[in-house]
Amino acid sequence: MATVLVREKENKDASDSEGSSDSIPPLGVPNEERRFWFQRRGKTFDPDAIATQPSVFDNSATAEKYAPPSTCRFDPLARWTWREEAAIVRKIDFKIMLFACVMFMALELDRANISQALTDNFLDDLGMTTNDYNLGNSVFKLAFLCAELPSQLVSKWVGPDRWIPTQMCLWSVVAFSQFWISGRDSFLTCRALLGLLQGGFIPDVILYLSYFYKHHELAIRLSFFWTMMSVADIISALLAAGLLKMRGVNGYAGWRWLFMIDGLITLIVGVLAYGLMPPGPTQTAHWFRGKTGWFTEREETIIVNRVIREDPAKSSMHNREPITPKLLWQSLTDYDLWPLYVLGLLTAIPSTPVQQYLTLSLKGLGFNTFQSNMLTIPWTVLHIINLLILTYVAEVFRSLAFVAVFSQIWMLPLLIYYNVIDTSTVNRWIIFAVSSLILAYPYPHAIQVAWNSRNSNSVRSRTVSAAAYNMFVQAGAIIASNIFRADDAPQYRRGKKNILAIACMNIVIFGLVKLYYVYTNKKRSTKWDSMSESERVEYLNTTKDAGCQCSSIGSHTPHSIFNLGIVTIYQCITDQKIRTPITDLFHINHPVMLAGMNAVAGPKLVAAVINAGGLGVMGGVSYSPTMLREHIAELKSYLIDKDAPFGIDLLLPQVGGSARKTNYDYTKGKLDELVNVIIESGAKLFVSAVGVPPKAVVEKLHAHGIVYMNMIGHVKHVHKCLDLGVDIICAQGGEGGGHTGDIPTTVLIPAVVDICKNHKSPLTGQPVQVVAAGGIHNGQLLAAALMMGASAVWVGTRFVLTDEAGALEAHKKALQTAGFDDIVRTIIYTGRPMRVRRNEYIQKWETTRKEEQKELLSQGIIPWEYDLDREENESIDDGEGLLKYRRYLMGNCAALVNEQKPAREVVDEFVNDAVTWIEKGNSMIAKL
Repeated sequence: MATVLVREKENKDASDSEGSSDSIPPLGVPNEERRFWFQRRGKTFDPDAIATQPSVFDNSATAEKYAPPSTCRFDPLARWTWREEAAIVRKIDFKIMLFACVMFMALELDRANISQALTDNFLDDLGMTTNDYNLGNSVFKLAFLCAELPSQLVSKWVGPDRWIPTQMCLWSVVAFSQFWISGRDSFLTCRALLGLLQGGFIPDVILYLSYFYKHHELAIRLSFFWTMMSVADIISALLAAGLLKMRGVNGYAGWRWLFMIDGLITLIVGVLAYGLMPPGPTQTAHWFRGKTGWFTEREETIIVNRVIREDPAKSSMHNREPITPKLLWQSLTDYDLWPLYVLGLLTAIPSTPVQQYLTLSLKGLGFNTFQSNMLTIPWTVLHIINLLILTYVAEVFRSLAFVAVFSQIWMLPLLIYYNVIDTSTVNRWIIFAVSSLILAYPYPHAIQVAWNSRNSNSVRSRTVSAAAYNMFVQAGAIIASNIFRADDAPQYRRGKKNILAIACMNIVIFGLVKLYYVYTNKKRSTKWDSMSESERVEYLNTTKDAGCQCSSIGSHTPHSIFNLGIVTIYQCITDQKIRTPITDLFHINHPVMLAGMNAVAGPKLVAAVINAGGLGVMGGVSYSPTMLREHIAELKSYLIDKDAPFGIDLLLPQVGGSARKTNYDYTKGKLDELVNVIIESGAKLFVSAVGVPPKAVVEKLHAHGIVYMNMIGHVKHVHKCLDLGVDIICAQGGEGGGHTGDIPTTVLIPAVVDICKNHKSPLTGQPVQVVAAGGIHNGQLLAAALMMGASAVWVGTRFVLTDEAGALEAHKKALQTAGFDDIVRTIIYTGRPMRVRRNEYIQKWETTRKEEQKELLSQGIIPWEYDLDREENESIDDGEGLLKYRRYLMGNCAALVNEQKPAREVVDEFVNDAVTWIEKGNSMIAKL
């Protein structure tokens, strides 16, 4: 059982915007998705459970706003399991992510091999100085930066599947053309062209990957994405170790062959990219990828819907649509993303100069060309490990800012050491170790890119923000490229002081960014909480805010350190305070169910409970199919949302055989017809209050997506229901009104929960849920029931005393005036135990007529009906003749129920009081 408190300001407005069509299948029970494969092996993870989670598409008030312009494979009714989703994610990893990593490695080979070239007398061969080298790096970064946004816009227009391969082929030509560099001018020209053509590649790929992955999935995969950059550096070092030995082949320097071979490798990858990059999940069919594509129709449906359900903003633009100047301006002025851009600018500055000059410094320390290149591998390996660990910690603990700042804390003592020692007098291996540890810092780039992506709440905003963020990163690289200057060589004391100061400043800035978003979230949460439900729905439907300015996205916290996602939008719209598997299963706000009490409740009360956010169940005992159809029609006439879920309750006691002789068929042989009426009506729940339905009926109900719940009063009846394929067990303790057993509620509920947790519903694939009944009349007992493992409560007696109840005034008065000794159990009315208000008629049967009662029951005669038959010919013009035979069903809680209220107030009181008691209980947990 999973119960979630949704912390939200008390709101008395009706939840009349909640909607669901008659054919909506059940959603998955809330189950926090495992971020990594090894986390799926826990005992509580059920791979065959429904994985589809609530979304704005389940609500009629917001579904239209977020509906994608293209409906290919989009299906709000689609459902799938965790096993299916995990298999598809693995397939996407292999088909999409793996090649994205290969492409990134090709990019890194061509932009980073300049460091290896330095060890082969590159500067001396071309007659250049280290300042020329710095200028070349600055020109490359500036060109890279300038190309970021235009490249993103082109990619969004023509599609990343076309633009990215074209980029790769073009820059590969420039890369291998560096073979013919002859001096400073040609060097700068090649670096500028390379930067222009490579610019935008990274955000292009990130945007492309966001079409396939959810937010939390993308973060860890981006860490592997940047890990490939380090892997490429290792490969580049190994290649350089061999290629640089080609100095003299055909009279050319080794660094020329390095540029040539690396460029040709990229060209091959670029050509392959034309065939291995599908435009999107539903467009993988291609002569190179196969006529049938990579994914089946079912897999395409799951890919599209799981991503859009988690982030409906991804449906707003397709992958070949240009961004207008107006949309571009709106994205760039989304000031709530600016703090992330500042982090992108500054984070890597302290380490970049050390990295750019590492091979040159190693040569200066006396290491030869081969050694200098090989010594870049240790820090790269450690860098990979730290990157993955950092991303894992960030996603598990969901504190991006606090985790990311550790990168600066890691470098701080090492940079201090760098500033206090004289590198000319210290052992060269110590200098190598310190430099390697600086460069091995846990790189937070993947965290910050994912952070930026998840806070860009539209594809348009995500497109521009990805480019803008990377532009700031490149701007930071330009700054870093000019920190170590020739006039500061060889100790670079001024430069070392500068990077130490920037690292200290970065720690402060991370803290300020954290505080800014906490303040912003709190401010927007206050604004959201002050809205009524209708104002929230109106806001979602009319707001022009599509980026971070949308104060509703992310459950009050659009820029939160961890995004709570669309599920919480759904909860906010519906004013939900407690979320359980039952509320998700039926798309209701509150885990409060009205007991099916036939005329005592009536269609008006059933509708009132539904309109208040609970689940109303209408009793159909002894109804003909025609009567049931008419009562359902009346019920629907009172509903605010005509498609809201409701249930039907029938009595199906076993007749004949070893059953009680007093049992009879309340359906009068019309069960099949009644079931057909229930199916046609669109009911979402079928309840058997007494006995169990035939197996064929259960299968028929399940075939139409109707949940089957069975009431039980004893633990021994649970397994019989489970064998039939029950979805929910309503366990009613002896305190309950009407037919009931004698096991106390507090004993029965935990026992039934313990049995059901190991059995799955054949309809939902989730564990069989338990609804608690028996004496539950307020929020305190709702809280207690949830803590005992129930997912909702079944309430009868409390709802009898409501304005909408169909109960006679005499029944309501009997309830109001009942004392603790006035409620009894008797079998005179149906032949099975029934809890009712005591009266003289019952008292006689239980005392002076006790032996007569036994004799009648042994003959299969119900005492109450026996008396009614005897009275049949008496005059009852005013109805008084039968008053003494009337029975008033009520539970033991009747002595505590004495105030009549509207049903909505009763439901609100249940939920608000339950929240108070749950929070009070939580406060009792000792804080260690």
